[in-house]
Amino acid sequence: MGQSSPSSGYLPDKKSDGKMESPKDSACENLTLNDLMKKLSEEFNADFLDESVCRRWILKNLHPTDPACPCCSAAIRNEGQLQRFWSGRRLRCQLCGKYFSAFTDTILSGAHIGIRKIVLIALLLDLDVSSRRIADILGINQETVRLWRRRFQEK
Repeated sequence: MGQSSPSSGYLPDKKSDGKMESPKDSACENLTLNDLMKKLSEEFNADFLDESVCRRWILKNLHPTDPACPCCSAAIRNEGQLQRFWSGRRLRCQLCGKYFSAFTDTILSGAHIGIRKIVLIALLLDLDVSSRRIADILGINQETVRLWRRRFQEK
């Protein structure tokens, strides 16, 4: 596993040209859960045991460009809205009125466990730890581990 660490800033780096890509054209749309977890296994370090570091790393990789509404592609410019987005909280688009979060329409949409647990499941699966043992370690149901194993294996 690599020695690089996640970005230390609160917000991910902005695109240099200031232009917005539509969510359908962004890297987020083409990024599979398997790709994300492979990249994670290469960059993992002790800092990832902190939930906010995990969330920041995951969101920076899910949204490598400026954040936008997944429904109408309106850019999020308001500082308060940006903070809500990057903290993973729900916000309302100022243009179309739809509610969304940074996880909406991504490979982690609908996840009902914390980012840190998802990261640990991925890493423990990569180390060939059994589903039963992972469930015991993380205090979750074995079925949850099985479902995540399936999601990680999907292309």
